[in-house]
Amino acid sequence: MNGFVKRPLIRGLIAATIAVALAAIVAGCGGGSPSKGSIDGFVYVVSGTKQMAQARLVVTPSDVMMVSGIGLKPEGYEPVAGATVLVEGTNLSCKTGSNGYFRIDGINTGTRTIVVSDGIHSPLRFTVRVLANKVTHVGTQVGYYLFIGINEYEVASDLNWCVADAQSMKEALYDSTPFIGECKLLISYSTATIGNATKEKIKNAILDIASKMTAQDFFVMYFSGHGYRSSDGSVEAICPSDTSSDRIETMITDHELATWFGAMPNRNITVILDSCNSGSFINGRGYSQERVKARAVSPVRMRALSIEGYSVLTAAREDEFSYEDNGHGLFTLYLAEGLDAAHRGQTDTNHDGTITVRELYDYARPKTEDAALQMGLQQHPQIYPQTASSYPPVLRY
Repeated sequence: MNGFVKRPLIRGLIAATIAVALAAIVAGCGGGSPSKGSIDGFVYVVSGTKQMAQARLVVTPSDVMMVSGIGLKPEGYEPVAGATVLVEGTNLSCKTGSNGYFRIDGINTGTRTIVVSDGIHSPLRFTVRVLANKVTHVGTQVGYYLFIGINEYEVASDLNWCVADAQSMKEALYDSTPFIGECKLLISYSTATIGNATKEKIKNAILDIASKMTAQDFFVMYFSGHGYRSSDGSVEAICPSDTSSDRIETMITDHELATWFGAMPNRNITVILDSCNSGSFINGRGYSQERVKARAVSPVRMRALSIEGYSVLTAAREDEFSYEDNGHGLFTLYLAEGLDAAHRGQTDTNHDGTITVRELYDYARPKTEDAALQMGLQQHPQIYPQTASSYPPVLRY
């Protein structure tokens, strides 16, 4: 199918105009409260080096006997005793014990920068969200998130629930985890906000996040809006708010995304697309078997994001619509449900406190397919890679 494909609205109308208050969070996410919380963790350095190691194994002492290796000296690392752990911008600090352990209480809730130094190694800085009346067991692998939702387009037909989708994914991912680096929310819901989700704004948001990430961090990009696929299947793209008709240069192709992602220090990157024909971003696996058997399409074509290190979740196959119902895209509805605290025990199948791309897909896919089938429709979410020894996290909680 050539040109723009609108996610069909199955039932329901927009209940109300999206509040102007949304504009206050377009540029970023976060906030705080006067409540207090605590942080704790262990600090290690790589043996024989002069650079502070990332504190990958960070738990409370009570967890040490529960999980093999966690809280014990990792191979190739050694604990740092007497290091100073400081909450930047405050007078709250402490010294690490002989095993590298630290704890700081009485921290105002919200996003805080922690600085670790011992006068020998290079200081280590990382960001954590402090939660009210809780101890956050900090680690320096954090998530950076970009959420894009576009209802209002300059030229293309407008959509209904994409902003709501982006909002719900932000709440499910960024708002519910203390392990955060940065969040950006780009939404277009009126003629006055079209400029918030342009191609240039999306590119700049990705490059800005790339400049702040470390090699241990992970990045998740979520997009809800129009998708594009050329008639010969040679071009696949997502459509920013300033997309102009069939002008490919105004869209964002998979090759452009891969180029921008190349500025990041690793490929620990997940892309989630809730748009029609989004399976086109995956190596030919987005086609229905009927079309492949009929030789209507080639079953394998290389995509720019279908390479080692990237993970891609799509709402539908290459030749399918992405449907909406009850104020959300079907796929996003079940993604957000799987990330919700009430369902994490089902999604996090190995109960390790991390929901991976694969675990989230395995939760949302059958529910999306069943919901579409009940409406007499076909929608099959896709994942890349199909198999892997490990999948990157989308949520640590």
